[in-house]
Amino acid sequence: MSAPGALITREELRSRLWAHDTFVDFDHSLNAAVRRLRDALGDSAENPRFVETMARRGYRFLAPVNGEPRALPAETTRHAPYVWWILGTTALVMLVVGIAVGRRMSRKETPFKTAMTERRLTANAPENLVQAGAISPDGKYLAFADAGGFYLRQIDTGETQRVRLPKGFDAKPAAWFPDGAHVVMVGVAGPNESASMWEISVMGGAPVTLSAQGRYPAVSPDGSQIAYLAGATEDSEIWVMQSDGAGSQRLVGDGKSMLGPPVWSPDGKRIAYARGCYSGGMSWMQGQLEVLDLTNRKTQVLFASAALGGTIAWTPDQRLIYSLSEPIPNQNDSNLWALPLSPTGQLQGPSVRLTREPGIACFPFVTTDGKRLSYFRRTMEPDVYVADLEGGTRLSALRRLTLDERSDYPYSWTPDNKTVIFASDRNGPFNIFKQRLDDTEPELLVRTAQDAMIPRLSPDASDILYLIAPGIGNTSTKTRLMRVPLAGGPPQEVVEAAGINNQQCGRSPSTVCLLSTVEPGKERFFRFDPLQGKTQEISQVEVQSADPHDFNWSLSPDGTKLALAKKTGSQPVPVIQIVSLVDGSKQNLPVPGWSGIGTLDWTADGKGVWAMAFTTTGSQALLNVSLQGKVKPVLEETKMSLGWAIPSADGKHIAFWKGNGNSNVWMLENF
Repeated sequence: MSAPGALITREELRSRLWAHDTFVDFDHSLNAAVRRLRDALGDSAENPRFVETMARRGYRFLAPVNGEPRALPAETTRHAPYVWWILGTTALVMLVVGIAVGRRMSRKETPFKTAMTERRLTANAPENLVQAGAISPDGKYLAFADAGGFYLRQIDTGETQRVRLPKGFDAKPAAWFPDGAHVVMVGVAGPNESASMWEISVMGGAPVTLSAQGRYPAVSPDGSQIAYLAGATEDSEIWVMQSDGAGSQRLVGDGKSMLGPPVWSPDGKRIAYARGCYSGGMSWMQGQLEVLDLTNRKTQVLFASAALGGTIAWTPDQRLIYSLSEPIPNQNDSNLWALPLSPTGQLQGPSVRLTREPGIACFPFVTTDGKRLSYFRRTMEPDVYVADLEGGTRLSALRRLTLDERSDYPYSWTPDNKTVIFASDRNGPFNIFKQRLDDTEPELLVRTAQDAMIPRLSPDASDILYLIAPGIGNTSTKTRLMRVPLAGGPPQEVVEAAGINNQQCGRSPSTVCLLSTVEPGKERFFRFDPLQGKTQEISQVEVQSADPHDFNWSLSPDGTKLALAKKTGSQPVPVIQIVSLVDGSKQNLPVPGWSGIGTLDWTADGKGVWAMAFTTTGSQALLNVSLQGKVKPVLEETKMSLGWAIPSADGKHIAFWKGNGNSNVWMLENF
């Protein structure tokens, strides 16, 4: 340790600490000790300042241990009284002590707690994402589902069996009953059925209907009740019913919030959940973790954080497991934390971090004895793809345009039809970029500290119009519609209003620009002047729905027609509605053979729409739907997520997004 930056190999550490004939779980003990050291220093494996991991080799201490110390980063000054002592020769001692814990445990000299371990339970490829999964109450089995079906895996042996479901039944395991033999499933009984909840035995047999509504069920510790979410996403409610589906009653819901899935306390007397809010065209869980006492119906707010995820678990030893998103530039990652509570649900101390991995950590489930925890680790990378259009409906070979590992969404083309305008979070918040078809790197158009989304062109294509929603943690509900010259220049505010969620303009010679706002029960449409910002409501167009966010719309290139379609939930026959902005007349275009329409955008000539359609089994397709009702699949996708399609104004090119990622179940032990 006399030379800063020197490599200490794992083999060197082993040889110094143990004789060759001594057995100890060396890797786990060493990894745990390094984690504890990093926690004490406020360090991380991803961006090390003090301890760097050399893959499969050992560790390097980055800070100097002799001579003049370098200045500490500001965020570590709270450790100043002891940081340099740790980083001196005693740093190695501290590491040795951590490793020695495993040595003493192997000899049973001291009853130290076993180091936490992490293990992946499924290893599905990106082409076959694990869609749902939960560990059994006794910790022996994992119930999970992917595109191939519903499976039961013995965790310790890996032996996997398929659970047979009735033909056409597409449901996913969501929660276990305490007996470890029955599971609550959520899904559909057929291609065009509405989502429902069932009980099924893992040994086989016909599903038993529990409720015609509901999602994210949680079975009470004694198995007598099931709490679940109901209602629209942005104004959801928590309900509870008996385990046979009878006696449903509402527990929580104010018509203004997103609620996360409920979980029961170990004694079954309380329910915990996350509460979020919605603003404009972007949603988030606005950090509020709540506990409802079922005896007096009083609610307690445990803490608030704009980074709070929506799914939680409650352990037998009174800890709430939840996720927090990482700070920029790792905002697409989240990790699990544990919050200690008293038996009465009061805070007992600070949160403790459990995981430090890339991806989104969500849907934790804990065994009855509290020794094992399963959770999902998910990643999603939407990228912009481009293709040439031949004959208006035939695609050339697809080509990926954006080559980063962030989220990229296309919205427009430049007037020369050679450059795609898109939003990307590659720099942290979503900013606006443009990229030529023959380039590998984009050019930044709009840089903001807040997310800038939905960049569209003004009618004469001279300006970019985009939205800035209130930032995370902002209590305002107002969204700003901004304008910036395509050729460059300072941005200007056009309109500020609550709940703006989309905007679009026709193409010159049209001068029509529309924006929509959402509020409880409805979506309203307004014309707006992209220069002066004046707005006028369009009375003949209004979406009435319990969840107006469920609808997509797109303005025709000539500015005379609006296309609308429901974008969530399965339907017997999805319908695209065409509304005339001239006389208010309506035309319905049925899309048979599909379960729903996810996105809508007009073709370049205005004679039809591009629609992303989906089935309940996960298949997606890009459809060309003419105004005469002809439906033509142009691109089918069964392995990746497929998004909206944006044609160039000349109709020769098309840009759309496809998303690839991973979704697997992991397990923590001794956490």
